[in-house]
Amino acid sequence: MMNKHLILLILLWIAALIFTARSAFADDMWTKAGRGFGNLTTGYYEIVHQTVEMSEDNRWPIALFGGLVKGVAYGTARTLTGAFELVTFPIPGYEPIMYPEYIIGQAYHDTPRADFDEHHKTVTL
Repeated sequence: MMNKHLILLILLWIAALIFTARSAFADDMWTKAGRGFGNLTTGYYEIVHQTVEMSEDNRWPIALFGGLVKGVAYGTARTLTGAFELVTFPIPGYEPIMYPEYIIGQAYHDTPRADFDEHHKTVTL
């Protein structure tokens, strides 16, 4: 009986150490895992997002077709990136691969991206 309590106490102590560790490695590693899971499960929201983005500047047939094509491409990239980050989360290299880090829950417009100036035919950041 005493051995069971001692083992339980040791396991609880180890669990407490693991879950309360506040090193940069633990924070970054788990952030990478969470980012990977989020992008793996919500990557194809890019289809909707890209269609809406294109509808702001184009007529609906162009926005629908272009948004679908662009959304599938971005969604595939985001989903594969999420899978990669989820599988490699214990390996150092914790910077996000895609920006914004998540498709849902962040202001997409605040992310630096290239904008094409139709009048001057230039690309600006």
